[in-house]
Amino acid sequence: MRYVWTPPRARLEFTGYEIQRMAISVGALTLAFVIAQFRGNFLSQPFPLEPWIIGAVSLAAFVAVITGFLCHELAHKIVATRHGLWAMFDSQLAFVLLGPLLALAIGFPMAAPGYVEVGARGADRRKIGQMALAGPLLNLLIGGATFVGFQVLAPSVLAYDMVWVGFLVLLNTSFVNLFLGTINLIPIPPLDGEKVARWNVPVYLAVFVPTVMLLVFGFFFL
Repeated sequence: MRYVWTPPRARLEFTGYEIQRMAISVGALTLAFVIAQFRGNFLSQPFPLEPWIIGAVSLAAFVAVITGFLCHELAHKIVATRHGLWAMFDSQLAFVLLGPLLALAIGFPMAAPGYVEVGARGADRRKIGQMALAGPLLNLLIGGATFVGFQVLAPSVLAYDMVWVGFLVLLNTSFVNLFLGTINLIPIPPLDGEKVARWNVPVYLAVFVPTVMLLVFGFFFL
């Protein structure tokens, strides 16, 4: 019998630092989307500044950011740990603050508030590709489902009522998921798309094409 040292298998756990960074990132990005919707941009006219509407827009932005951004990053971490790799959420505060500032300036929060670092030493192309795919694939599934949902509710929206709140939550969630999924699937490093395409081109196209089509034809050619 021969004994050899092997590194401990990675576990899905979160440090206090990670939780703090996730909370800051989600808060800043939610604020950015709220600002963008009250400022107005090329996608929509600004909402009126009324307490009821502020609450509804904040709720919709929060749900959209949790599902579109945080769940995207957590999907990377979950798949990484299932492959036995170390993974940790981190962020750069300068980029976190960029979202609200750009929302004020141009009405659109273009920012990268956080990311998952993966200790990919020893990981092959398949594992790296699957880790990269996890986030955009989840975006497509959530974005597609909520896209159908807000289309169903749209004819029933007549005023700022509870139906409108549900519509707004679904609309925001669909747009943020499809937008972030599309951006992350651009096939250039260090984005997810480059890693997925390098691993498996048919899989990459199977996720990229419907994500882009839903985003473009659903939100830019309504």
